[in-house]
Amino acid sequence: MKAVILNFTGGRENWGCQATSWGLHGFLIRHLSPLGLRDLSVVPYPPRHWIDNVIERKHKARIAAIQTAAAPTEDDLRFLEKLAARRFGAMLNRVRDADVVFFQGEGTMGPSRLFGRLNFFTLPLLARHLYGKPVFSLNQSFVVDGPAAAIKAGTIFGSFDMVALRESRSYALARSLGLDAALLCPDMAFVAPEADKPLPGRPMKPGYFCITGSAALSRYDIGAYLAGLKRIADAQGLNPVFVYSAAGDRALYDSAIAAWGPGSCAVISSREVADYRGLLPVLRGAALVVGGRYHTTVAALSQHTPVIPTAGNSHKSEGLSALLGMNLTVVDHDRPEALAARAKELLADRDATQRQVASGVARVRTQIDGFGAYLAAAVKARLEGNPMPLPPPELQPMPEAQSSTASNDAVYRGRGGSGLKRRLHPTDVLRAVEDMHRRLSLQHNLAVYDVPTQRF
Repeated sequence: MKAVILNFTGGRENWGCQATSWGLHGFLIRHLSPLGLRDLSVVPYPPRHWIDNVIERKHKARIAAIQTAAAPTEDDLRFLEKLAARRFGAMLNRVRDADVVFFQGEGTMGPSRLFGRLNFFTLPLLARHLYGKPVFSLNQSFVVDGPAAAIKAGTIFGSFDMVALRESRSYALARSLGLDAALLCPDMAFVAPEADKPLPGRPMKPGYFCITGSAALSRYDIGAYLAGLKRIADAQGLNPVFVYSAAGDRALYDSAIAAWGPGSCAVISSREVADYRGLLPVLRGAALVVGGRYHTTVAALSQHTPVIPTAGNSHKSEGLSALLGMNLTVVDHDRPEALAARAKELLADRDATQRQVASGVARVRTQIDGFGAYLAAAVKARLEGNPMPLPPPELQPMPEAQSSTASNDAVYRGRGGSGLKRRLHPTDVLRAVEDMHRRLSLQHNLAVYDVPTQRF
């Protein structure tokens, strides 16, 4: 059996992208190898290139219409295939040659800006509608930004053989859109591989807590947020350590230096620790992790470190509560007293808090294993031309038992921001050059995040 993962992000600089993609990669190997998996390839989600602008400027409306059609015509699909061949080159053969296709939603699926983009929904829809492949859409969160987008998203995901959401709020939203067969399976970052031996990193002295950025950082009241972080540091006797792999999050560290002075805190970036596995010991040794980055929250929890989520992709963090069986309420960034009080609560009996986190993570990993057994049975059935087996009830909790916002808006609670400081860093020039290379050279654009096919 040959399998391919679409929208693979394990080659990106972002630690969260790496962890969840490699978690899925290893998960599929474990659960599909007994079925005869002999070839696992990937097609990365590519960075933007000038050719995307050219294609979308001319064809975006038609691309969107084809992608969101319940039954696209063969002529339309062949048109889409020609564009895909132009954009993805020989990588399109990985889809054609696969026996089974896994579309890794990974990020936040559903917003209307994705409709009409060639490099996102095109390959899984060609696999399903033109090549007749079984398509399993996994490891994703979900938002919509209006009724029209909800209908389109329902049409796209309703065409796949399976749709699994990675936290309860997205699951509830998907079910409310009419995706009654949707399943709930926790994020694959919970089972991301750890390093067999120490990786390059920074040795950390005990007595620190970690701070991440946020997708909504530009909407934060930075002064109030830093005041809350300072209260935690002073009250708990902990040194602040900022960690980031998204370049925009560095501005939070810059703002802290401007407010607190040089030497007041430390920073670790993905330029220093390139592999997410090198960050795990840092998170494991932290007393606490605070911030709005969902995957850093997951990585910290996987190391049994307590977390305080703040605004960002808030629905993702809040959706973890039901999965873990513990309170992970998002704390408002502009309430310093609430941040300090939550830290005090978690650290009052840190051993007990860690035991609660460890119990929740064990529960999540058991759920992932159960999903893996069902996925293997479903893949086997589809490859043999049989109907999909019924899922076990734990993969389809009653929707009324879940909580969801109207749209799971990705940055709700990110209110009008102020006070963010940005400094010019030497790496800014390097990043600009790298970005230009990815935008100008299609060969480099396709290769930069690619990883070798694994054969067994």
